[in-house]
Amino acid sequence: MFDYFIKAILFQILFLILYDILLKKETFFRWNRWYLLATPLLSYCIPLVSIKSVVQFVPQKYIIALPEVVLNPSKVIEQAATAPEQVFNYMQVFYWTGFVVALIIFLIKLSTLYRLLKMSNKITLPEYILVTIENTVAFSFFNYIFLGNGISKADKQKIISHELIHVKQWHSFDLLFFEFQKMLCWFNPLSYIYQNRIAEIHEYIADAQSVKNTDITTYFNRLLAETFGVRHLSFINPFLKHSLIKKRIVMLQKNRSKKLLRLKYLFLVPVLAGMLLYSSCEKEEENEINIGKNEKHSLSQQIDGEAKTESPKSKDYANENVVPFAVIDKAPVFPGCEDAKDKKKCFEESIQNHVQKNFNIALANTLGLKPDKKRVYVQFKIKNDGNITHVKARGTHQQLEKEAQNVIYNLPQMIPGEHNGKKVAVKYTLPITLIISEKQ
Repeated sequence: MFDYFIKAILFQILFLILYDILLKKETFFRWNRWYLLATPLLSYCIPLVSIKSVVQFVPQKYIIALPEVVLNPSKVIEQAATAPEQVFNYMQVFYWTGFVVALIIFLIKLSTLYRLLKMSNKITLPEYILVTIENTVAFSFFNYIFLGNGISKADKQKIISHELIHVKQWHSFDLLFFEFQKMLCWFNPLSYIYQNRIAEIHEYIADAQSVKNTDITTYFNRLLAETFGVRHLSFINPFLKHSLIKKRIVMLQKNRSKKLLRLKYLFLVPVLAGMLLYSSCEKEEENEINIGKNEKHSLSQQIDGEAKTESPKSKDYANENVVPFAVIDKAPVFPGCEDAKDKKKCFEESIQNHVQKNFNIALANTLGLKPDKKRVYVQFKIKNDGNITHVKARGTHQQLEKEAQNVIYNLPQMIPGEHNGKKVAVKYTLPITLIISEKQ
């Protein structure tokens, strides 16, 4: 999940860079509005996409199946009982704490608006509801237009016309869309940047429509002369936000962008293609560890006592009976096995000893697992520098998966494998079985 959000945030950064460099200064306001609404959704969807035709071009990796490691918690129940480890998911607590705080902040904003609505005079009109409030504020929220009674009569109708554009084009939906993002992904600062960008676009759209029915110089003077106190509610459309005045005036003075410049949006195509390619390659890594009911044999497969390398495609195309194999020249060596006569056997025994020594089998008792065999399938890579990376696990319980990952990550640095005279990254699969017996 952590990797998923990292990729989503990375994609949002790229989308925003593309927007700020190529699109922000153009007068294609409606196009830019939909760009800002669509790209956050795309950033969350693309990491979930895996294109099979892309995966097929990913270079094959060497995957060696290791013998099963069997653990029996009942044999060390006394040791486990002396120092049981408390299983606690701190990341989930951290996320939900942040979510609750963000939700409370949103509800406070909403209640502030609700109280303002309840204590003010309201007039229901065909296209909107006019709410008169005791100050010089002017803003809209859905079909409500809030207008301060301190605003001059000469400006009231012009401001209402401006706010009515926000109402008719449902700009409040856009702002609430990003409010929900800020709650669900409260740790993502880009949601705030997106919301600011969309608020700018809303004002540009309303200004462009408003100046059609009024003199542009008069409109400028009103923006510069009037001072409105704007409440700090990020999901409303204020008529005058001081940080936006200069930008709005500059944009009003710009000539309309030529239609040919809409071709700039085509730059989105290679960006999306690159994201899909990256996501598909990463997804292929993840899919290799999705162990199915019929894959148990393939994970522990040994041929004539030799360590064979199994391509990921053997799993991708299992239904097509296509199972390509390749023999690696020199398999990675476990530290201390350099002088062993049978380096392969020494490697396997060292892995087994490491797992048996370091796997916290007390988890079986702490989690209250029923008597049964619990399997965890682990996949990991020994890089061409000997370091352990890309550790993934699938099993019957999330805590057992995490424990298996931690144990494998703590393996020592290996002597890397070689193929065709070059050091290569080698993948391994390791089934771990916990035999949970009846308590005596």
